Amino acid sequence: MLKVNEESLKKAKATYQEQSQRMRDLKTKLSTAVNGIKEGWDSSAGDEFFKKYDNEWEKNITDYIEVIQHMSDNINIADNKYQTVFDTADKIKLR
Repeated sequence: MLKVNEESLKKAKATYQEQSQRMRDLKTKLSTAVNGIKEGWDSSAGDEFFKKYDNEWEKNITDYIEVIQHMSDNINIADNKYQTVFDTADKIKLR
């Protein structure tokens, strides 16, 4: 038996969309902050920090954003497909 809770599906959809946007915002803010200190940090330690930032942190957060967005997209697709079922069920309840 398959059971789908419309409210839970919509809540999950909204949560994933919100978290995806929050991760994008975080990435933008941190990138701005890192770029802001780049000019003033001219040393081998600074070079290592920025290399690690570019090659690891930025790549990892981009990957996480893609995963969360993929999950959000799939929940959105499921919600759209189940909406017809929900609408039909609501019509049956009214009879």
